[in-house]
Amino acid sequence: MRGKRLFWQIFSAYFCITLAFVLVLGFYASEEAREFYLNQRAAELEVGARSCLVRIGELVRQNDLPGIGAVGRGLSESLSMRVTVILPNGQVVADTSENPDTMENHLRRPEIQTALAGELGRSTRFSETLREERMYVAVPIEHDGAVAGVVRTSFAIRGLGETLHAVYWRIALGGLVAAVLVAVASLLVAKRIAGPLEVIRAGAERFARGQLRHGLPISGAEEVRMLAQSMNRMAEQLDQRIQTIVNQENERQAVLSSMEEGVLAVDQKGTVLNLNDTCGVLLGVDPTKVRGRLVHEVIRRSNLLEFVERTLGSPSPVEEDFELRGHENRWLHAH
Repeated sequence: MRGKRLFWQIFSAYFCITLAFVLVLGFYASEEAREFYLNQRAAELEVGARSCLVRIGELVRQNDLPGIGAVGRGLSESLSMRVTVILPNGQVVADTSENPDTMENHLRRPEIQTALAGELGRSTRFSETLREERMYVAVPIEHDGAVAGVVRTSFAIRGLGETLHAVYWRIALGGLVAAVLVAVASLLVAKRIAGPLEVIRAGAERFARGQLRHGLPISGAEEVRMLAQSMNRMAEQLDQRIQTIVNQENERQAVLSSMEEGVLAVDQKGTVLNLNDTCGVLLGVDPTKVRGRLVHEVIRRSNLLEFVERTLGSPSPVEEDFELRGHENRWLHAH
């Protein structure tokens, strides 16, 4: 099975790792943005509740319920948030969104219980009155060291969700741009790493075709340069050895060609390894065409073929004189 190229392995590894980092960073940024906006809106609600406390607190102490409702509605319009006033027994005496006479007791609300304990109350939950998710902040109204009531401000989470949705889209767009930049950077890095190796691969193929004198360029990382240098030394040494073998072969062929005696070389399997021109003339064959063929296909004279077979089976040198019959009969002294 054909393996995946190193370039794509490096590119996919860099891209996947960096993309995973971008996704994790985007998720973290989204959560941080949500937490930031929630904290910001909670701070706004607290500021609004404390500003209401200045004007509503005295009315609560005076038990001026009509005045509380009127002031609360005015503050709600100016602050753009719902304002509710609750007595210590949980009774709602003013609310800018609903009729307080129809609202249930709020004593069990978590933010109200915290405020009645003298601390800032905060919660995010589903409003049974308005049938929507809301954030609440409640501050206590203190009088003579006791809690005389609670001012609570709130706003719908739905509006925050729309704001966060726009923020999420911006984060996603930034992540997409980052992913494109990462892909380009990964391509450049993969090309920088795999490029010199591709050059070495092409050089190795040239070496395999016998082009040993075209050295590889020395470039890239230290390990790649060392590899190129090693392959260049290998090619140089191999070229020297091949030239030595070729020179020896040429010398041997020159010696064989210059001999007046016919020379025939056969291995133990009966394959013709070599023969000189004189032997080719004696046998009536072309020396360049019979190398690598079986001796039985080359020698057509039975007495000479029997001599070759006897020689192959003998542990010591064999000599014999015999006649070759043809257009001209010849006597041979074979060794």
